[in-house]
Amino acid sequence: QKNGHLQDKVIRRYLSIVPNHPFAPSKILSTQFALGDLGYFKDVEVEPQKKESTSNHRIPVLIRAVYAKPRVYHFGIGYGTDTGLRALAGIKWRRLNSRGHTLSIDLRPSQKISTAVIDYKIPIGSVPGQDFDVVAQGLQQNFQGIHERLYSLDVARVQLNGAWHKRYYLGYTNDRYTIDGAGTNYSALLIPGVSFSRTSVSNPVYPRHGWFFFINLHGATKADQISNANFLSMHVKGRAVITVAYRLRLLLRAEEGALVTSDFNRLPPSQRFFAGGQDSVRGYAYNSLAPKDKAGNVIGGRYLTTGSVELDWDLWRPYGVAAFIDTGGAGNVPNVRLHFGAGLGFRYVAPFGTISVDFAHPFDRNMPLIRFYVGLGVGL
Repeated sequence: QKNGHLQDKVIRRYLSIVPNHPFAPSKILSTQFALGDLGYFKDVEVEPQKKESTSNHRIPVLIRAVYAKPRVYHFGIGYGTDTGLRALAGIKWRRLNSRGHTLSIDLRPSQKISTAVIDYKIPIGSVPGQDFDVVAQGLQQNFQGIHERLYSLDVARVQLNGAWHKRYYLGYTNDRYTIDGAGTNYSALLIPGVSFSRTSVSNPVYPRHGWFFFINLHGATKADQISNANFLSMHVKGRAVITVAYRLRLLLRAEEGALVTSDFNRLPPSQRFFAGGQDSVRGYAYNSLAPKDKAGNVIGGRYLTTGSVELDWDLWRPYGVAAFIDTGGAGNVPNVRLHFGAGLGFRYVAPFGTISVDFAHPFDRNMPLIRFYVGLGVGL
């Protein structure tokens, strides 16, 4: 418990090995995986000492765990089509105290979207990844004449049921925004919500096959005397990758969103739906595909639909090429108007992710012939 070490009881609750229980190799493996997944250790070995078994048929098990450094720093600089020039700076305390609490601070300034996040985690239960989360965030973004500054505080309970990641949360957001200089608007919302997600991939960095699913449901009511709008929102995302032939991958993506409210004009941009951009419909500017007001300003919509089909060819690893077609849009009716974009891209598969360069053509009239995108992707 000295020098940043954990209390013995904190580690023991993740052990599958129980004294006086039957020996099972699966319990040895699950214990090693659990201790490795906690993030506290850089090396874990769990070894049964069969040669030292006692006369009453008890087998000692030796666990060696080497602590990782208590703090880790990360820095970076880059460019994304949707964000512009961007930077990254952060620090994470892997073991803030002997009870295994963690704290991370993440700063991501950019030309168009900047965020600052403080995340405090308290581990609970006997499964790595289950925790009680307190997250404070600041966000500032500028796109399509919309300027938004948001502050939020979330308290969440994270559960892992098998491969499903469940998050139950209560958040408070304070939002200040303008739409094309038409005056400053204020929004305060107390938002309870729940999200479910699951990822199953062959490789977390560059999968050859696998899928991802995410659904989030949240809302607010003026009855709590805090929120200034009534709404209920649902957002669903799905992605899949399929190996169709040697060196050929098929990537599929779909997204749906729906917003029910009688106070749409009081909702901030962060609660409305927009489409367009690198991770949405390539060929169009970031968040440019959405309903407009009478003056032609993009204001967001109540419904969202996007989809994508992409074929990646590992031409000469780590270099590859891609062909894709995207579709989608946001609107005020469920059957939203779909916009289409298609193009070609280049890929470089690095140890930390895939660097992509795409050239996309929009099929709407009076649009630029080609829009250029560059970004970094990890997994799905």
